[in-house]
Amino acid sequence: MSESAHLESFQLGRFTVPRLWNGLWQLSSNAWGSAPAREIKKSMEVYAQRGYTAFDMVSLLPPTEKWRPYSLFPMAALLSTHTHTHNHPDITRETQIRRCIGGSLWQLGNSLCERLCLRSPASLLRRRQQAGQFRNARAGPEKIVGATKWCVFDEKTVPTFELVSSAVKERLDRMQSPSIDLLQFHWQHYNKPGYIDALRHLVALSDKGGRGETKISEIGLCNFDSERMDEICTELGPGVIVSNQVQFSLIDQRPRHAMAAVCKKHNVKLLTYGTLAGGLLSDEWLGKPEPHPYTSIDKPLTPSQRKYLDMIKKGWSPDFEDEQEQDEDEQQHQTGDSKAWLLFQELLRTLKAIGERHGGVTIANVATRWVLDHEFVGAVIVGTRMGITDHCDSNARVSQFSLTDADHAQIHRVLGMAQDPEHVSRQTFRKMGDCGAEYRMPERTGVY
Repeated sequence: MSESAHLESFQLGRFTVPRLWNGLWQLSSNAWGSAPAREIKKSMEVYAQRGYTAFDMVSLLPPTEKWRPYSLFPMAALLSTHTHTHNHPDITRETQIRRCIGGSLWQLGNSLCERLCLRSPASLLRRRQQAGQFRNARAGPEKIVGATKWCVFDEKTVPTFELVSSAVKERLDRMQSPSIDLLQFHWQHYNKPGYIDALRHLVALSDKGGRGETKISEIGLCNFDSERMDEICTELGPGVIVSNQVQFSLIDQRPRHAMAAVCKKHNVKLLTYGTLAGGLLSDEWLGKPEPHPYTSIDKPLTPSQRKYLDMIKKGWSPDFEDEQEQDEDEQQHQTGDSKAWLLFQELLRTLKAIGERHGGVTIANVATRWVLDHEFVGAVIVGTRMGITDHCDSNARVSQFSLTDADHAQIHRVLGMAQDPEHVSRQTFRKMGDCGAEYRMPERTGVY
């Protein structure tokens, strides 16, 4: 396992990094599985030796927030404040919550609670420190690039220089490092336009700020939409923002709608997540019946899988028209699977056939290759369950083949895109909003 894989690379600011990154968000919750610290570090070393030298770390809590996840996410707060079990003693709490806020928003709240609450603050801190400790302590020759995040959820936050500096220091302490390779910034409330001020302070703390600071090497964004990314890049000037981390997959093609042009305008690369839909875009799900998000007993869905299953069902189909819902309900009653899931299975069969033509690569390989083939994409962040599973060899096959025009045409036909290649991305954009809108306006999108 010591032989390095031949991975594609690209330039991200001053760093040359692989186009496949290790996503460590799964270390934040037992819902994805858990491994001892020694196994996690051992797994990190294997990945680094194989050429997977970029790690995207978890950092969900802003420094001004206490450990109160309900205060961070209004939808999660609904789970505790908008239900009254004493009025309906014969109805379960879950049923009441679903009736109050709808199944989609219940899934959002449930996923967030799992993601934030299954580990204590001390446990989360230890998990976050592991990647930083590994990055600084390892003796291997490979350069490890660590990306972390600063996420501002509290709409009352005033981004003074002192607050921003404190947030950066906290992340430096976690990583036990004198500098952050890539700090990715998320700002929840667009109607509170402090994000420009916050970013200016981040620039001042970087070696691009002209103040002799070297706390940050590169600055990126996280879940910003096209309009705000254009505004930010215009305000800060060329070369300051190097990336934006957003969701992008065969299921969610919104970055193709508006984000692509903004990326080209400002020379920004996307770091994409959700590319494998939490593992649903894989051979494992080929030919499987549609799972229930919460009652799959044999193999319960992970929070990510529930999220993307809901998106497949409510936000992804060739038509998206409301008048189709009655026909879909009838079809689901007859087959047990929704129309969207049947279409998803057709997509899996198509990806499988394409993979067979390219030497037997997996469905996940083909789905990843499709995303990487977009010039505005820098890297795909693959959720990595360190110490539990090892996909080094399988993921490396993504760099060993290219999709042909015939492959793309076959995928487009399944998605109903043969006559209009932009149909799916445009309709998803209309229904969900631009990149990141699903986290800011769930009441509008109705997808999560």
